[in-house]
Amino acid sequence: MWRERLSNAVRVADVGELDRTFVSMVRSMRPSIVTDVGSRDAAMAITCKQASPKSKVFAFEANPENYFEFAELAVGNGVHFVPCAVGERSDSRQIKVPNWASTRSKADRQRRGVGSLLHRDGVACEVVYQAPMVSLADFFQLPEHEDATFAHWIDVEGCSYEVLEGLGQQLASRTMFLKLEVETRRVWEGQKLVADCLELCDQLGFEPCSWFDHDLQFDIVFANRDL
Repeated sequence: MWRERLSNAVRVADVGELDRTFVSMVRSMRPSIVTDVGSRDAAMAITCKQASPKSKVFAFEANPENYFEFAELAVGNGVHFVPCAVGERSDSRQIKVPNWASTRSKADRQRRGVGSLLHRDGVACEVVYQAPMVSLADFFQLPEHEDATFAHWIDVEGCSYEVLEGLGQQLASRTMFLKLEVETRRVWEGQKLVADCLELCDQLGFEPCSWFDHDLQFDIVFANRDL
C-alpha cells in the first residue's frame, strides 16, 4: 500500500543520487535555513552550506562522542553544531549507542551514526548518554525565524516520525522540502514505519517527489504542496 503513495515520485538509483538531489534543491531553491537532524559528523550540513552559502545551516547531533569529535570541523565550515536530539517535544532523553557503534569499540565513522533514542532490536550491550531534546518548532520560534524558509535533512535512526511531529503545522508550512529516512520493518523498539511517516507527511502538506528503493531502509525527498 505504501508503494502506491510513491508511484508519482521519481525513483532514483541509490542513496548517493538521492543525496545529490537534495543538495541540488538546496543550491537552486536557497532556503533561509537548512537543518541536518541526526548529523553524526556534519558532512551533509557542510555540503549544504557550500551549496548555498547564504543559508544558515544547523546540524543537530545528540551523541556526545560524535559532537565533541566533529564540532570543530562543523563550526570551521560555517555550520551551527547543536548538541541535542530532535523529537516531538522539548525534553531530556537517553541516547542509546550499541557497543559496536561506539568509540569505545573503535567503530568507524559509518557505524558511529546508529545511536538512537530507541533501543535497537537484538542489541544486548549499549552505551547510554543523557541528552537534551528539542522540537524543531520550539527551536525556531524566535521572531527572526518568522519569515524564514526551511529545508530539513532528517536521518535519526527510527525516530523520523517523532521529528515530524515536532515540526508542527506552522513550521511545516514554511518548509520548502525535506528528506526523511524510513524503514519498512521494525529495527528499533516502538518505531513508526514508512506508511506512518507517509501519512503524517501528507497531513503536514508534503508530497513525495524522489526516493530510492530498498528492502529495509531508504530515503524519501518530499516537497511542500504549495511550492
